[in-house]
Amino acid sequence: MIELITRNVVLLARQFNPAILTDIWLVNEGIVTEEEFNQRTERLVTPVFSKIETAAFDLLAIDERLQLTLRAADLPAAIVRDKVGRIAEVLHHTPYTAVGFNFIYKMSREGGIRQFLREQFMVAGSAFARRVDGPDAYYGCTMLKPAHGGFQKVTIMPRPEEENAVVDINYHLTLAGTPQEIGVQIAGRIDQWQQLNDESEATARAIDEG
Repeated sequence: MIELITRNVVLLARQFNPAILTDIWLVNEGIVTEEEFNQRTERLVTPVFSKIETAAFDLLAIDERLQLTLRAADLPAAIVRDKVGRIAEVLHHTPYTAVGFNFIYKMSREGGIRQFLREQFMVAGSAFARRVDGPDAYYGCTMLKPAHGGFQKVTIMPRPEEENAVVDINYHLTLAGTPQEIGVQIAGRIDQWQQLNDESEATARAIDEG
């Protein structure tokens, strides 16, 4: 069985100014609606850190990163566009360097995950297996390949204490060019969110099938 744990979108920059994400600015720029702001469950803001948490999303800004974590299942692509896309549009002179999409799943098996992981990722008879294998060994995997003009990274990390494994599917998409060109690139990447979400779901199902 495999289930989604969390999804987030990260906008990386050489320098980001979290202090600008004040309450008034977020509402006036249409990034957070007054209803969302009034229904917030947490709000923290300092000169170097800004976070707003709602039932639908968490929005975090630090020195080199803007991160949107999705909570609601409804209309996630619109939330990504309205929050991350809108901030990138308004703060278009920020030196953005990359967009990241992360889809994190938990995989489990009745009776434990260890045997399934061994069957998938342990190469019996290899020098590595002869050197490190044992009855209590857990195996995982990391895959990296070019994808969508950037890289896709899939990491399968066992968690023996919980008898499951975390499946982390990441897309790292580099940005380059003038601020105007980067703005166009960010908008294009944001428009890819649903495609990459669906692709990650298919990848997660394939991993679970073995």
